[in-house]
Amino acid sequence: MKKLLLSAAAVLGIGLSVLSQCPIGTPYQSGNAPSVGGSVTLTTCAYAGEYQTISGVVINNEYTVTYTGGSGNFITVYDAAQNAVASGVSPITFVAQSNGTYYSQANVNSTCGTDFSCHTGIWSNTTPPGCTIGTPYQTGTAPVAGANVNITTCAYAGEYQTINGVVPGDQYTVTYTGGSSNYVTVYDAFQIEVIAGVSPVTFTATVGGTYYSQANLNDGNCSTDFSCHTANWANTSPPPACPPEVAPWLETFTGSSNPTCWTQSSTSGGPWTYTGNPGYDVSGTLDHTNGVSNNYAWVDHSGTDAGVILTTPEIDVTALGGNVALRFWTVSHYLGTLDDYNSIFVEASDGAGNWSLVQEITGETGPDWVENILDISSFVYGANLVQIRFRAEDGSPTSGFAFYNDQLLDDVQIFDPSSFCFDPFDFVSTGATGTTADFTWDINTLASTNDYIIEYGPIGFTPGTFTNVVNVTGATTGQVTGLTAGNIYDYYVYSSCGADTSNFAGPVTLVAECAGATALTLDAADNVSADISWTSSGTEFIVEYDNLGFTLGSGITQIVTPTSANLTGLTPNSFYEAYVRVICGPGDTSAYLGPLEFNTYNQGLYMDYNSECAPNGFIDISNTGTATNLGDDAELNLTLDFPMLYQGTLYTDVTIAENGAVLFGTNQNLGFSNGLIANQVDGIFGFWDDVISNNGNIWYQTIGTAPNRQFIVQTKSEYWSGGSGDFIEYQLIFDEATFEVFAVYEDVTFGNFADFGASATIGAAGPNQDLQVSYNNTNYLTNNSCIRYFYTNCPNVVDLATVGYFTDTIIVSWNAGLDGETNWTIEYGPAGFTPGTGTTFTTTNTQDTIGGLSQLTDYDVYVYADCDNGEQAEGNMITTQTAPVCATPFGVNASGLQDSITVTWDWTVGAPTSLPTGFNIQYMTQGQPLYSGTTVSSDIIFDDTIVDAGLLYGAYYDVYVQAVCGADTSLYAGPASALIPALNDSTCFAVDLATDGTVYQFNNLNTGVSPGEAAIAPPATGFQTPDGWGNSTLVETTWFTFTAPASGNLLISGLDNNQTTKMAVYEVTDCGDYNTFTLVGANDDDIEVPFQNAPLYIQCGLTPGAQYYLLHSNEFTFTQNNYSIALTEIDFNAGSFVSDLDACIGDTVDMFNTITGYDVEYGTWLENQFTAQLNDEFFATTVLAPNTYAFEYRVERQCAYDSITSNVTIFPLSSAGQDGSATVCLNEPINLFDALNGVVNFGGIWYDPQDAALIGATPSASSIPGQFNYDYIVGNGVCPDDTSLVVITVDGTCDYLGLDEDKLEGITIFPNPTSDIVTLASENSEVLKVQITDIKGRVVYTSNEKLTFGTELVINVEAFEKGIYMINLRNEKVTNTYRLVKN
Repeated sequence: MKKLLLSAAAVLGIGLSVLSQCPIGTPYQSGNAPSVGGSVTLTTCAYAGEYQTISGVVINNEYTVTYTGGSGNFITVYDAAQNAVASGVSPITFVAQSNGTYYSQANVNSTCGTDFSCHTGIWSNTTPPGCTIGTPYQTGTAPVAGANVNITTCAYAGEYQTINGVVPGDQYTVTYTGGSSNYVTVYDAFQIEVIAGVSPVTFTATVGGTYYSQANLNDGNCSTDFSCHTANWANTSPPPACPPEVAPWLETFTGSSNPTCWTQSSTSGGPWTYTGNPGYDVSGTLDHTNGVSNNYAWVDHSGTDAGVILTTPEIDVTALGGNVALRFWTVSHYLGTLDDYNSIFVEASDGAGNWSLVQEITGETGPDWVENILDISSFVYGANLVQIRFRAEDGSPTSGFAFYNDQLLDDVQIFDPSSFCFDPFDFVSTGATGTTADFTWDINTLASTNDYIIEYGPIGFTPGTFTNVVNVTGATTGQVTGLTAGNIYDYYVYSSCGADTSNFAGPVTLVAECAGATALTLDAADNVSADISWTSSGTEFIVEYDNLGFTLGSGITQIVTPTSANLTGLTPNSFYEAYVRVICGPGDTSAYLGPLEFNTYNQGLYMDYNSECAPNGFIDISNTGTATNLGDDAELNLTLDFPMLYQGTLYTDVTIAENGAVLFGTNQNLGFSNGLIANQVDGIFGFWDDVISNNGNIWYQTIGTAPNRQFIVQTKSEYWSGGSGDFIEYQLIFDEATFEVFAVYEDVTFGNFADFGASATIGAAGPNQDLQVSYNNTNYLTNNSCIRYFYTNCPNVVDLATVGYFTDTIIVSWNAGLDGETNWTIEYGPAGFTPGTGTTFTTTNTQDTIGGLSQLTDYDVYVYADCDNGEQAEGNMITTQTAPVCATPFGVNASGLQDSITVTWDWTVGAPTSLPTGFNIQYMTQGQPLYSGTTVSSDIIFDDTIVDAGLLYGAYYDVYVQAVCGADTSLYAGPASALIPALNDSTCFAVDLATDGTVYQFNNLNTGVSPGEAAIAPPATGFQTPDGWGNSTLVETTWFTFTAPASGNLLISGLDNNQTTKMAVYEVTDCGDYNTFTLVGANDDDIEVPFQNAPLYIQCGLTPGAQYYLLHSNEFTFTQNNYSIALTEIDFNAGSFVSDLDACIGDTVDMFNTITGYDVEYGTWLENQFTAQLNDEFFATTVLAPNTYAFEYRVERQCAYDSITSNVTIFPLSSAGQDGSATVCLNEPINLFDALNGVVNFGGIWYDPQDAALIGATPSASSIPGQFNYDYIVGNGVCPDDTSLVVITVDGTCDYLGLDEDKLEGITIFPNPTSDIVTLASENSEVLKVQITDIKGRVVYTSNEKLTFGTELVINVEAFEKGIYMINLRNEKVTNTYRLVKN
């Protein structure tokens, strides 16, 4: 708002000065204008209506004129011509627009009343004083009269520039641009202020030598900044008059500066220079004049050059008698890739300041000087004068300039062409026989002679002796006769100008033989034959062919009469070459034409492509293929497992380039900077961009079996700047059987500007064809995921497009394919129809009309090339929608004001029965979908103004218009863009934004920085921080408000436009008082991804429902910018708890089974104790100990998060032990666990031989002998149950019930069961012998010691087999037996 109000005030001031001014009266008193800061009283008693004269007023100085006294003082100020320049009630202030004398006068009032009272008139020079000189930056030389020069293009405010060579008495205008404002101070050699004022300032140098100039900000404080300011010094003095040069005239540029009376200027860039060395392919070029120096004029095109003009003096051509020619020499040479060459425009003056084009010099002309001769007779003005200028212009429409194409100029000459002997050119042979040779040539149209000499002799002879000549009169064709068949001759041609001859053109070297055939072409080839043809006027021919590299004369020959041949009996999958020569007569044949190389692999003549995918799609080889592990920009040479025939050339080696290509051959060195497919190394360019695979990889693998193998190269790469962790992934698949190549794209987004190939080259480069699928364009990969490169003898049409569509008609156009066919078949039907089922017709035109269609319907149209060989192409398809009967408007335009949008459009009737009854206008903030905005109705006058007080300041609106034809409506036309003035550069006019993710598009046109605003700028905490900026400079600020969402977390983004900007959030009490602004957060560069220009960060901890202010500022530049803002609530939900999980060891569990209703994006599972077994949401338990493990699911982005915890309990596998067996006596109690081996989990169930569950584990043995099976089953409810088997053998030779173990008291045996040691202890008075037998009664142990009272006997039974043993204790009186279990 502040700028708008200032502008309105300025307009109001201008209005007063125009409407209210008084005519000048009578003179009274005079004086000199005061210097800066001074004042002068011109009169103390002038009457109202008397004017005062003020001398020495300085241009650009600000003066305040004050009159007092009398009954009123209405002031008018006049310039030297007595035109009013300012007026108003005293005091008034104005800025002088010219140097010299001014006048001022007081009247009583605005109606110009007079009186006879004394009025005092005072002039004060209120020009702000100049600024103190700062620090030096860059030096230049003052321009000559009429010229200007840029001293710097990027000085900061407060840095001064040094200007040498200022000429005393010359007038200079100093202009600074850039930054937010420019207050200029000029200093003399002693750094004393000469002049100061708002840019531009003009002064006349009183002394010569060195001066200084400096720009500061125009804020009254001489403030500085870090923005680029451009300084231009213009010498506005009239140039000294140069007398015309006299023709004939020549300028050779031998000096190091402009030749005398030559001038030059430029719109940007330049200048023409006369010393130094041009760059690149013209480096080292020598002077055309003498060939020993580099004295010539040239333009260095290393920058942006526009209107770089070098002008000759006027030249008096009286002596030339009306025939005036311009001759000069140029070089334009670069063999690399250019979008376009730079140009030199040769222009002639009409003497009145107008220039006419004579010739444009552009393009590749080779490394040598090229002569240019132009007729300028029609450009003579004033009866006898000409003046020429050479204007150099950048030529590249893509990059802005052809950097490598410097342009050279030398030896500019004005002369009479009638006295000049012009050189012939374009000297070529048009035919030959064994005894004759025919020639043609060309000559400059200015040439006055038409006589020529053809000189000839043996190859290598020295021309100029004119021993063998043919004189030609009145023609530019000639014939040499009398030649000896088979000899080789050199031929030259000269202009014959009486006593003078021109330089020669030539040599043309020819064998004296009949004319050979031309245009030897392969028409078709299969596995065993080939068809070839050629062009010739002859009637009989010799064709010779054989395997590639055969010796002429040893091959297979045919004599044919037509200009074609069928070569048969060829070997499949082989390479051949063929030659043809003309039989001109007996003993007279032409030279061989050839070789024509071809093969019998039955590969089509042409390579073409479509969007088909490989039959097996994307075959992931990242786990099976060989990883290349290539570093940045590296390459790998590889020998293929099968040869690949590519566009007729057989390759066995490839280079895998890390920057996105597979190239044929080795050591191809593909750079990181992509370019057009044309002229690239042969290969398939899957995604040529500056990518890096360090964090991904490139794999290769050959799959399948011969002859149907496929060689696959799989690439997973990041964009070179990295940081996002976002990869593209694709494959190139080379097929052995068909030699087709597929590109299959799995992922084509990096998460930055380079997505979908926006900065990539995709296509195929070959020895015969280059197929560019995409170049720095997102269209193809946005709409397709595959490319199939295939071979055909009938390629598709190209450039298929819809050029017209109506309610019932579609017009399509195309161009012929590589075969140059002249017949086509068109098939069409509803969108999605199956080819072969549509409506077809044929045509010989490359544009045709399809009629009989339905309105507003999508149709697929296929165009098939019908080639001369009888084949038909696969066909190209385009989808087009017919127009509605109610015709759609067109030419929609829109513009915005503070509270309104004005819309205009055009409309043409679609059908006579559908005239409009009105129009609908729909508008919404830019980028929102159609039908989401506000719709208003309009009448039928094709323009309307929509008044809407809710329009957002500074916002772009999309505007659409729809025709209403009664009950029918058309499609919407648009969008047109309307920009609403940015009144929100004042805090109290802030625009309120929604927090629902809406992307708003704004522009900061006519904004600035309010006084005091800089005091609340965020601190310089660095880029990519959430609490400050990389620098605290405010530039072109705008303000917004928003209401904090319920979560208190808000994503603030400017990435949708990605303009170099910054934002900050404030709590505000009073929008008009910056002291009440409290910074909450700020950001200038995306916190998450490096190298982004715009802010993106999350502001956390906002008070829900509270209003906050959002500041937007440019980063550095003081220029108009489009920018975007999107505010999105961040309300993460980690989900609700469902249950903990039980897992059997070895299981992998999905942690998401523990929760429900969770957010997936930005969510991560974390383990509270590190196990290294959590992979994303999957927890592997194989190597972990049974236990309970805790996890957290955390949805987190920057400072915003939500989390939830859950547990997993790991259970061990159930173990019923290892199967076992035991032998027991009849009726003996059994502990079944004693028979098991290994780890046994207790708590299971035993089942008897009848599968009945037992209570406990100690049944008694059967009372009958035999084998009995007992099963043990145990589980933990999580892991699978485990089962073991115990086989009990009941020995019928012993009966547990017959064993008397109670006769002796005080006998203890322990441990029992045992695995190694058993101890026998006695508290019995008997002395007992000890013997151990197995269940069969065999003695396995006898002790020499006896067991007596109070003793222990320790027996080692570790070597015993597992089983039941009997310990026998006896003496003469008693025998006791005890059972021992050995584990």
